[in-house]
Amino acid sequence: MKPRSIAAVAALLFGSPGAHAYDLVQLIETHYAGETAPGVPESDTFLTTDLKQSDDSANIDGAVRRGVVGWLPCSPPDLPGPGGQPPLPGTSNPDMGFPMPMAFACAQPPSSLPFYRLYKGAPETEHFYTASAVEANAAIASGYVFERVEGYIFKQPPPGATALYRLSDCRSTGRDCNREHRYTISIAAKDALVDAGWTFDGIAGYVFDGYVNDTVQARFDGRYNGIAVTDAAPTTIPIQNVRPPKSREALKGTERDPLYGYLQSNSTPRPANAAKMRAKFSFYTGDLFDDDSNVSHIPIVLYGHAQGASDGISAGPVDGIGIFFAKANVGFAARANCPPDTSEGGQIWVELYGRDARIECETQLRNPLLPYTWYDVVLTVDDAAVLDLEVRFTLFGGFGPPLPFKPGLAHPPVSYASRYPCPLDPQSAALTPENAYCANPFAQDRVPNHRTGYLVIPVFLASAAPASGGAIRGFTIQWLDANGNVLTSL
Repeated sequence: MKPRSIAAVAALLFGSPGAHAYDLVQLIETHYAGETAPGVPESDTFLTTDLKQSDDSANIDGAVRRGVVGWLPCSPPDLPGPGGQPPLPGTSNPDMGFPMPMAFACAQPPSSLPFYRLYKGAPETEHFYTASAVEANAAIASGYVFERVEGYIFKQPPPGATALYRLSDCRSTGRDCNREHRYTISIAAKDALVDAGWTFDGIAGYVFDGYVNDTVQARFDGRYNGIAVTDAAPTTIPIQNVRPPKSREALKGTERDPLYGYLQSNSTPRPANAAKMRAKFSFYTGDLFDDDSNVSHIPIVLYGHAQGASDGISAGPVDGIGIFFAKANVGFAARANCPPDTSEGGQIWVELYGRDARIECETQLRNPLLPYTWYDVVLTVDDAAVLDLEVRFTLFGGFGPPLPFKPGLAHPPVSYASRYPCPLDPQSAALTPENAYCANPFAQDRVPNHRTGYLVIPVFLASAAPASGGAIRGFTIQWLDANGNVLTSL
């Protein structure tokens, strides 16, 4: 997706059932492995709720992205350390490192404690996190430096929270101990690390395994989950377990109005025995794919789950598996080498979402989508990362034949399991110290965890000819069993 998809204004919650009176932010993990000196290995797990610091860790320092460990209430960026120490200069970015203005409300929840981040230089080069002021002060006395507070974690689990386990390992450097700490909410990952010789340090506190807030205050000009919103005043919009609107939703855009028709659920109720998620909808091409249209692409994502945002774009991370519509005659060369089609109209490609989206070009319709035409689309994704797709001309009062895909290319259903280096359903038997991060709720290298939702996010570019005639209607989300029987339908 566009870089702006990770730049969003966080949710402010109100008193809807199950809502929390605080904003949750993701605790992002990266890992650095190198040498502090020739022949002296270095291994450090870095956690932060600051998006820019996570990006810098990967893009500048060369660390490997490991996804999101969990979600926790945010804290003010200037919150002091256990002894009143100010945050280390450079560790507290405005708006937690998001490149657009944020609107976090970072009040401390009852029964929670600051989650301190500390660092010790060579030879350990070790980040350490604790909610214990006594433990933090002892670490500072032994050579650690207080960097910042990453948020709040709970002493006792509130409804829906889960334990954050802490483990440690000490590798000899010949003179000293190169200690590393790992943090996980996965019992399977904890057991795999213990089996590999790591020490279980206990429960660091309690966090959430997903963005569990129920609503977001939307503030932009357009529509969000079928509700008209305006930039003049915030509107509280449900974003969890959303029943999508069945009415016709416009897909249009200008430079100032990029997300008209946006839909999001950050969670959909998954029944027992569910194995597949399906989206059914009718799609009207209108003038979306005209040569001078400003459409970039229109993703339809399943298994997606993300932090809600008031500007109509999901805050990072965004993940899942989906399709997207784009112009056929230009392909999607800006992000991938999808071959352009010589015909006018629209085309459908597949995208595997994560921190860095991967576009797959192996499946294309034989003939591009026609302008000003209705199509019925059925998109299905299962737990094994198999994507199925049917596209038909809309026949009012009937059901037309499926449109064919290009000869010589892969035809749905297509398995994308080989694209994921992590086990799709990580169990302790499949995890090692090297890949235990795969059990993170958003490992970004596997199919998302049980908290799944959907995203429909038309993305437009600045243009003198903004598209105005596209639409979707009858958007329906279903959970299916392994045999394709419908279990629930929203």
